[in-house]
Amino acid sequence: REKVVEIVKDKPKIDLEITFEYNSWHISPKAVPVLVNLGQALSHPELKGTVFLVGGHTDAKGGDQYVEIAPREFQALRHGAKMLSGVAAYSLARRDLADANGHPARVMLGRVTEDFLPVLGASFAVGRGFSADEIRQEQPVVVLTHSLWTSRYGERADIVGRKVYIREEPHEVIGVLARHQGFPRGADLLRPLRKDESEDTDREFQVLARLRDTATLERASDEAGAIVARLSEQATGANRRRLSAWVQPLQSMLVK
Repeated sequence: REKVVEIVKDKPKIDLEITFEYNSWHISPKAVPVLVNLGQALSHPELKGTVFLVGGHTDAKGGDQYVEIAPREFQALRHGAKMLSGVAAYSLARRDLADANGHPARVMLGRVTEDFLPVLGASFAVGRGFSADEIRQEQPVVVLTHSLWTSRYGERADIVGRKVYIREEPHEVIGVLARHQGFPRGADLLRPLRKDESEDTDREFQVLARLRDTATLERASDEAGAIVARLSEQATGANRRRLSAWVQPLQSMLVK
């Protein structure tokens, strides 16, 4: 790559903005005329036999944060996807954390649906995951990630049962994820999703599921895509937009 940069640094060049649909390889409609004009220019007889180097870069969006959906769309996937089992979702949000440890900290809270930890196949360094009663009754309980447990609490074994405060609301620590449980990436602690958080229209949830034994990635992707396409057709007003969905192994998100 460095050699290419050196070769072309003094050559004529043009910079064009060619945008794509978010988290997709589809070219956006506004970029089509730009590409048409570029193609016509490159086809000019005076440029015949010329070698061109085409380069590009991604923007600051996307990355590990894949397409996010609204609660309604998640429920449609959860109940309509026959190729998937144990469909769960999560959403990340910045929150202030305080405790007896002293100074407050800005952390990333993962709000997860009831099936999230079982679907993930979570294991724990200490403690446990959320019980059905804790989820149903919306009890203020949290599970810490191993990284937060290490960095803030020095891997104290007596962390279970202690109180931490999220936006000044007390929460009981009931467990710590095992060291190898690095998902959701960026999260510091997890809390069950509350009813009021699951009834809005914000597209902030990402989906995690297990593939059924009889399913394939291709069939599951086709099914998920068809489900959200139907939702796109049914939407009205400000909620009407083209949606797409696909299925990919979690490993491909975690290993870069």
